[in-house]
Amino acid sequence: MPRRERVQGRAVAHRHGQPGPGLSGFFIATHSVEQCRALAESLCRRPVHPRRHAVAAHHSNCVRHARRRTLAQAPSLVCDRRTHRPTKGLIAGCHGARTPRSAGERSSLVLENPSDDVNRARAVPKGLIDAHPLPGVRAPLPTMGHWRPHPPICGAFMGSRRRPGSQRPARDRAALQANLGRLGRMFRYLAFSWNPLSEVQTACATKLQAATASDGEWQLVFSSERLHVYVTGCVGGINQAYRLPSGCGVVLGRLFRREGVPAVADRDLQISREEDARVINSDGRSLISEFWGRWIAFLIPQTGEPLVLRDPTGALPCFHMEMENVSIVFSWLEDVLRLLHIPAPPVNWAAVCGALVYRRLCARETALEGITQVLAGELLAMTQSPRSSRLLWSAADVARAPADVEPLTAARMLKHTTTMCVRSWMSCYDDIVLRLSGGVDSSILLGCLFVAPPTAGIVCLNYHSPGSDTDEREYARIAAAQACCRLVERHRDDDFHLHEVLKPARTPLPSNHLGRMGSDRMDAQTADAVGAPAMFTGAGGDQLFFEYRCTWTAADYLQLRGLDRSFPSAVFDAARLGRVSFWHALRLAFKDRFAKREPLAGIGQSITLMQRDAIVNALDNPQRFADPGLLGAADLPIGKLCQLSMVVGPLDYYNPFAPETSPELVHPLLSQPLIELCLALPTFTLTRGGRGRALARHAFVDRMPPEIANRRSKGGTEDHVVAVLQRSLPLVKSVLMEGWLVRKGLLDPASVEAALSGRPSANGASVAEVHACFAMEAWLSQVCGSVGAGSN
Repeated sequence: MPRRERVQGRAVAHRHGQPGPGLSGFFIATHSVEQCRALAESLCRRPVHPRRHAVAAHHSNCVRHARRRTLAQAPSLVCDRRTHRPTKGLIAGCHGARTPRSAGERSSLVLENPSDDVNRARAVPKGLIDAHPLPGVRAPLPTMGHWRPHPPICGAFMGSRRRPGSQRPARDRAALQANLGRLGRMFRYLAFSWNPLSEVQTACATKLQAATASDGEWQLVFSSERLHVYVTGCVGGINQAYRLPSGCGVVLGRLFRREGVPAVADRDLQISREEDARVINSDGRSLISEFWGRWIAFLIPQTGEPLVLRDPTGALPCFHMEMENVSIVFSWLEDVLRLLHIPAPPVNWAAVCGALVYRRLCARETALEGITQVLAGELLAMTQSPRSSRLLWSAADVARAPADVEPLTAARMLKHTTTMCVRSWMSCYDDIVLRLSGGVDSSILLGCLFVAPPTAGIVCLNYHSPGSDTDEREYARIAAAQACCRLVERHRDDDFHLHEVLKPARTPLPSNHLGRMGSDRMDAQTADAVGAPAMFTGAGGDQLFFEYRCTWTAADYLQLRGLDRSFPSAVFDAARLGRVSFWHALRLAFKDRFAKREPLAGIGQSITLMQRDAIVNALDNPQRFADPGLLGAADLPIGKLCQLSMVVGPLDYYNPFAPETSPELVHPLLSQPLIELCLALPTFTLTRGGRGRALARHAFVDRMPPEIANRRSKGGTEDHVVAVLQRSLPLVKSVLMEGWLVRKGLLDPASVEAALSGRPSANGASVAEVHACFAMEAWLSQVCGSVGAGSN
């Protein structure tokens, strides 16, 4: 570790470790801009322009931290290893986002080497060396972490940058790259259960065991006379197998205890014998109440009946099928098809229609015959016939128990829970790529990551493209500058064509390509350059923190608290949130309070390409396609019902368009403790003051730049989505007009022709609907083959 020291009135340099081939680093700290500039000129042997090289002092926020930081936590200077002099082409930059208020403010100088030769030696993909300039400053600004020394940076990335004194043991980079789940192998599981008294089932199970053993990729993590569980792609602390001490089951994935943030060195949680007994005796209920995370549990209780339990967030997929009465539970269908040498099951055309109408399948039924989905929080008996299942956790039940707390207390609870969830997920990884859009949710995520000494190297990634709402670099730069975190800016692929998503993996639930158009390749490049197995996103923030333009919050207040003296204030907040007058909001409050609730109200009304009969058939059978908890939630207040409808249904864990190369997507906001808290908090508490996400803005006001905390606009990708569709219009028209959906009578050919003709029409389809139909057609072509190849 470098020696720590403070020297008044002069610049000091301390050498630290060897950061890279041919380079060594020095820490530099000065007390004025003049000293900083003079030092740079003496080292560079040439004048240093204060604007061109961005030599500036810390802004006021950094000055407060500077009193606590030691010299060992100052930034670094890249020098030649032999001469100990700066290399050619130095760039000077500052931590802050503002110019100094006075010459006496503490200043730090950052010098980096952007040599093209070094970049080529590191094989950094072109376009990754993107730093952001300060307003009026032409030189790029290299950003870095607040809380640890920053090794010299060659090119874009130099891998993990660990804080001195970190308790996390260093990993061998070669071993890490060989075993990092998503950069090398996807984490997947496969389990099968059978009745040993049946000769037919035993023979089939023996064949499955032989096929799995001969594959060489799978590891047997649990074995009993009725159940075998296999995994692949395990990485300790990220996705692993937690064996119960009693030998009565195994939990796959990542577990956290409820009591707090795990220690950075404690990656391998061990389930105690007391916890094991509670898990078995409660049929898995204690796993939900005492733990959280991303997991699937296989349990054998005292009855001997194998059970499978999916965690309440449903982060890991869980599907069930049978083969010769042997029960098979898996996460990735391609594994089953490859090991068993069987074709894909027949298409469930009713479920395909339901997926187009409801946008996603949230019930047990999938789009393939014979394959069902284990719901989030559901316990399924694997060998009973008929199958029995129980919902041990329901989001609707959580929403039915509102938390009656004061706004300040709610803000503290929200801040603590969010920070705990984010920091827990960060403890799993050495390096992370954060998708930083510049919005409130991703900025909250960044603020939580840097609230204490980071335990992982963090690189922020921002995508932008031409359009009215698709370029948020200004806000992303502000957020990254406040956190002193590296920001990589990538332009969305202007040449992306939809033929790149024509071959998705065969999955029981069809996926949409929106949000992945061209970004998959850049995500993989960025994650590979950093050596990061995971990409964090702020997905779920709009739903949980309640970002809706509506007046439902006043109706919720009326239903939960009645006509008390605070009701007029709730109506004022609802009027501001919905941008209507007070009297209009008051009238809507009483109307919505006593109106009959329809959990699926509005479903299918905007669909224009499908045949009307197909839409009606799907709407007549909501229990087959919609979440069962949502269907029974008509008693909830209208605003909470809307929030619940947006929360149910997990996001995709695997990327069906690039499964082997994509980094693992982690959505820390969609963690069980935070979901439970936000569903329990009333909507009028989440929007107190009449702003979307008002409680979250207030709770994290000290961790977000004011420009983002007070931001009213919201970015999107609508212009990019439209541009991609226009570029691929001939392909889309050909695929839809000649595809399975038209042949099976689900799409109306005349409506498709009119929507894609480029001419104005009375029933113009939305761009999202066209993309959804194209994605479904691409999935059908993989499962069924081309139209001319025959039908299932």
